[in-house]
Amino acid sequence: MKILLAATSTEDFSGASKCLLELASSLTRHGQEVVVSLPKVGGSIEAVLFEKNIPFVVMREYQCWYKEKNETLSPITIALKRVMNEITVAKCRKYLRIERFDIVHVNALTAYVVGKAAILENIPVVWHIREFMEEDLGISFIDSTYSFELLNRATQFIAISQPICNKWSAQLQVPVTVVHDGVPVKDYYVDNNSVHETVNVLLYGRVVPGKGQLFYVQAAENILRNISVPCTFYFAGKSEDEDYFNNCMQSIQQSGQEEHIKYLGQISDIQNLLRDTDIVCVCSTKEGFGRVTVESMLGNCLIVGAASGATTELIQDGVNGILYQPNNQDDFCKKLTACIEHFDKYTNIVESGQKYALTNFTDEKNVEEILSVYKNVICIDKNNFI
Repeated sequence: MKILLAATSTEDFSGASKCLLELASSLTRHGQEVVVSLPKVGGSIEAVLFEKNIPFVVMREYQCWYKEKNETLSPITIALKRVMNEITVAKCRKYLRIERFDIVHVNALTAYVVGKAAILENIPVVWHIREFMEEDLGISFIDSTYSFELLNRATQFIAISQPICNKWSAQLQVPVTVVHDGVPVKDYYVDNNSVHETVNVLLYGRVVPGKGQLFYVQAAENILRNISVPCTFYFAGKSEDEDYFNNCMQSIQQSGQEEHIKYLGQISDIQNLLRDTDIVCVCSTKEGFGRVTVESMLGNCLIVGAASGATTELIQDGVNGILYQPNNQDDFCKKLTACIEHFDKYTNIVESGQKYALTNFTDEKNVEEILSVYKNVICIDKNNFI
């Protein structure tokens, strides 16, 4: 098969971009011909594609598809961007006719130009749904009527979790199937974490309100005031909200716990980070899937996660991780304190988590399921043509 994977971002640090890059590599390994389209020139994803020898093309897209909460957009600006995007749609249609792709796979709901071009060229479109939108990213479609009219002309949707599927199935007229994300085991697997002088607790991911860093920092401050077991709290990730990041750092400074609550910045080597970690916290208020959860399970860490979104799909409380009531500081502190004080009693849960991730969330399992979707979509397209 010849497949065009449409990226919706040019940065490689997001979960969606990581999944696209890994899918491109996996499909290539399975003998498929893959090209990645990028929404603009530049960005760190280009360097990764060069390194992996994966061809790519730029189909410039101007963002006029969604808006952030309380954002006011100029109608003139939106109209101009739509005109520019239609120029890209025409360019993309010509490219698609020349290259004769079997499938166009759009990586998320946050871009539309390549998907629209493929629909107009009657090429089967698989559209990945990786987000709740309002609940996790704080965004919504600018023109929902137009957006759903276009989306409902896709051939198939892939949701990364059952909660994502449940939301969008109610709004789409096109089949939505669940295919959980997979991660490359070799990049995250830790056979046996070394013994640490203190219990090391970590939260990592983009530093934005939806990921719960401030909630985590404030809980750490409370725990450190009352716990006798030596422990250190870390958080890591790219700061994407300066005010929110500053609030986190200010809270740490005001508590006087700078030696025990530390920001590590953006870390590229997650495997070694997990090797030095005992407990990973997932404090997202609405997680679409939970790549951090899976990575950390593979990394032989104990997971303490909020019982919301897809986290409840990945974690069975007391079996392969620990769940706490979302946005409940008391419950989070109580559960996390118990994990820190009696960490050696959670060995079986850590082992169960790693086995669960190895069985269900590998990149190989993911690509096999997506190839199955592709084959089904092509069969549907041929039957419709006949």
